[in-house]
Amino acid sequence: MQEALCDLTSIFFILSQLDLVEYIIAQTKANLHHIDNILAIWSEQLAVIPGYDGVRNAINDLKLSEAGTEVHGISQVFTGAVYDSLADIFNASKNPDFRDDAETLFLVSQYILQLIVKSVINSPDIKASFADVANEMIRISKEDGHQDYAEFIRINFIYREILTSDGEKSPFNDFSRLVADYTGCCGTLNGAAVSK
Repeated sequence: MQEALCDLTSIFFILSQLDLVEYIIAQTKANLHHIDNILAIWSEQLAVIPGYDGVRNAINDLKLSEAGTEVHGISQVFTGAVYDSLADIFNASKNPDFRDDAETLFLVSQYILQLIVKSVINSPDIKASFADVANEMIRISKEDGHQDYAEFIRINFIYREILTSDGEKSPFNDFSRLVADYTGCCGTLNGAAVSK
């Protein structure tokens, strides 16, 4: 969960700057799934990981069953589900006759950011899963009167194999028997992995 939240922090930090949001709208022509998108693609100093070039992309089709054990790969599944939900909600909210696309993206992103923060806070204190956070996002958005947002979130998290169609935790979401690969992670995670 930590790696995914770090990725999402980068995305939502960019979206908190209206001038950068305007640039993203211009760069992508208001299509967040546009391939050349600075919002979705970023790099880390992870070239030390075999087979990993350090580039992560929130625009991906990765599912939990395909993610392997490397924590950055696993994090891309959750990040991708949130990013796709953001893009879907933004597309559904666009109304250029009423509000500029940049302002719409800014407002939608602020809502999604608050939704994630509340969902993480409301999830179990110990061993919170991607499914716990996803279900909280769905519940809160419904409570807020955003049934359509909840449906976009539900569909994207089902597609990523985080949730089942009935909202349960997918079997692929169970990392209890998984020994995660922390190679290339920050010292904090490497220290935690080594001490076990």
